[in-house]
Amino acid sequence: MSSGDCDKVAELIRKRVVGDGHAEKIGRLVTGEDLRAMPALHIELAEVDGRLTAYLTWQETYSTWRGLKGMYINDQYSLRAVPSIHQALLTRDIARGLRLGAKYIRTEVDVTEEDVMKVYVGSGFTGFIRRTQHYLEEAKFSAFVKEHKIEPID
Repeated sequence: MSSGDCDKVAELIRKRVVGDGHAEKIGRLVTGEDLRAMPALHIELAEVDGRLTAYLTWQETYSTWRGLKGMYINDQYSLRAVPSIHQALLTRDIARGLRLGAKYIRTEVDVTEEDVMKVYVGSGFTGFIRRTQHYLEEAKFSAFVKEHKIEPID
């Protein structure tokens, strides 16, 4: 992905976060520079008629339960609820993950994103509803670090 693509993806993510009403919760929105600073983050883009319409981001992961290297899809979004676009992104990312030795894939999907869930279920993913997500957002994270006098370690 090019440097300019990072800016386009960051803009799309910001629009999504603001449009979905989440900006107040997280306090800070991603920039293209943030994405460029994360070399472990893989980003796949989809364009329709020269316009960015979807993205999928993932990272390599390791399952201590399975003893396997895998892929963790941390975000996916499409301006258009077109399953074939998301399926194409997923297929390309799996191909890239295979090159890196991935043997499984894991993701989380917001239950309101029915079109994305259909792609995963249709691709053979098994859904589990047994976990909750917990976040310590930036301000509270900083307060926790300060309160517990935590310093970076090597």
